Amino acid sequence: MKTLIAALWHMTGVLCAPLYGLLSVLFLWGGMILNGEDKPEGMWAIWLVLILLVARFSPPVRKLGGRWVNVLGCAIFGLFALVVSVV
Repeated sequence: MKTLIAALWHMTGVLCAPLYGLLSVLFLWGGMILNGEDKPEGMWAIWLVLILLVARFSPPVRKLGGRWVNVLGCAIFGLFALVVSVV
């Protein structure tokens, strides 16, 4: 069981490493596209990318390690997309 959890954690880290960068670019691009409309979601997306970028290089977050930052960043992007699509 312990090796299965370790394998799943490794797989999640490997998948989230490129996904975090891709989601950052897509959310920034989508925010710029939506920024021309009257909806505030475009600016929210741009601010989310900027906040995650600044948080990534802050000292407390750097102590977590890259894998944790990538996985948490992808989870935050997913929650943001879910909340914006529901509202």
